Amino acid sequence: MRRSKRFLSLVAGFVAVTGFWGCGSGGSQVAGGESASSGQNLTFGELSVRAANVNPPVYSSGVGTSATGLTGKISSVDVRSLASDIKSTYIAFTRRFNGDQIYVAGADGSNETPIVVGTHPSWSPDGSMIAFESKANGKRGISVVNSDGSNETRITNNNATDEDPVWSPDGTKIAFTSNRDAGTDGNLEIYVMSADGSNQTRLTNNRFIDQQPAWSPDSAKIAFVSNRDGDQEIYVMNADGSSQRRLTERAGADIQPAWSPAANIAYTQLGDTPAEIGIMTPNGVKLSGFRKRNVPLAEPSWSPDGRQIVCSGNVDIARVLYVGSSDGTDVQLLTPLNFGFFQGDSVQPCWSSFRMRLPVVGVSGRMGNAATGFIYATGNHRPASVVSWNNSDFTALKLTALGGQNSTSDALIYSVEGGTAPITLTRLAYWNFTTPKATLVTSATTISGALIYIDAWTGFVNSVIPFNAPSRSVGKPSVKRENGAIVARGSFAGVWSAEGKNLAPQGAYAVRLDSRTGKVLGIETGGSR
Repeated sequence: MRRSKRFLSLVAGFVAVTGFWGCGSGGSQVAGGESASSGQNLTFGELSVRAANVNPPVYSSGVGTSATGLTGKISSVDVRSLASDIKSTYIAFTRRFNGDQIYVAGADGSNETPIVVGTHPSWSPDGSMIAFESKANGKRGISVVNSDGSNETRITNNNATDEDPVWSPDGTKIAFTSNRDAGTDGNLEIYVMSADGSNQTRLTNNRFIDQQPAWSPDSAKIAFVSNRDGDQEIYVMNADGSSQRRLTERAGADIQPAWSPAANIAYTQLGDTPAEIGIMTPNGVKLSGFRKRNVPLAEPSWSPDGRQIVCSGNVDIARVLYVGSSDGTDVQLLTPLNFGFFQGDSVQPCWSSFRMRLPVVGVSGRMGNAATGFIYATGNHRPASVVSWNNSDFTALKLTALGGQNSTSDALIYSVEGGTAPITLTRLAYWNFTTPKATLVTSATTISGALIYIDAWTGFVNSVIPFNAPSRSVGKPSVKRENGAIVARGSFAGVWSAEGKNLAPQGAYAVRLDSRTGKVLGIETGGSR
């Protein structure tokens, strides 16, 4: 149990955002421990795993590198952006000039591209689609479109006004505002529907205006704006509309809520001079502010890492976009002023997630449709490499971090092998994310296990050495430190490099490796150990 508690505490430091939904929404799921129930989702850093009957994990750290290993019936492994950098994300916004049009630009404001006619963009969780407010035949409703502007589809169609769409964290629902129930009070109310437009359901029901919904990171709650207590304030409710309660109680109006990945809420504070961005906890406790001298700010949206906020701001006669750190520092202009003066205002910004999930294991996975184990490594907190393998009986499979070889100065070394009974690895593959595809380890002889060496600084897999051994107690390779290097001896079926080349296709009995990187320094073939 001591190892399990240590594992949980270490992983907590590396768990990152695994999704980002709508504007100002995001979240993560964390799981760990000795076992996982059937079909449970696990998240480690930017890795998302769906697994059943998971055996105890192996976790270790090197200098700037973390590696997590699991064995079990693994149905899917996804990773987020290969370069989990804000530079790989996008900002959608509305440009108001000769009609409203939605644009998409890089997170630094570069490469602005018109996507579709409409307003109020909201990204889908995987970044592949945008929900937005459209106007067809004079009717304002909700539509969706691919992020490249293709396949525009209207998903609400009535004589009312439907607006303010925002995608739910799991991607299955869209919350929005509508005044369709004119037979009762005719005011704007909060609704929710399936992402395809079906199952449209009313959540709020009173004679006041309820609008501007925003999902919480876990999709369990929705923040919204209401004037039911005299002026516009921010409220929160459960995703089914129950337990509605007020969060803000200022004399001025509080509008446009946006949830952060850490579950805090940014919002626009009116009544001050100038207007600014407020930040509070989910319980309404005020945190820091976000302001720009002499510039009214509004419409906040969080970056997917929760460190920055993009918003709109008034400058003279133009509205442009600003971005700054979430603590209110370093607020910088994102769109050039001449766009506002000569090409219309830039408003309603919405920051995308990191790039779409990339299947590694599972349907169309780069490393196979299933696995009974994997190792996932990060270097400097960025995705670096994945190793996966398969065999007929996952219960006999063992994954261990070799003792004494996982210090802060040595390569991270793992052994994949059978337990007391012999096993055969039916598939073994590895992938450094700097290369375009995974390497499948193949051999003319039976592979019953493998030694895997990961660079202690970069997280890259620098060598994979498959071997054949009857069991953990018979024929297992030895790994020792000799003359400043690491030397592995055994009956090896090949020696695979970081570049995916088999350096010993005829086999080897000794391999000398760099003690920090795990790169191959020399190979001895023939003979025995």
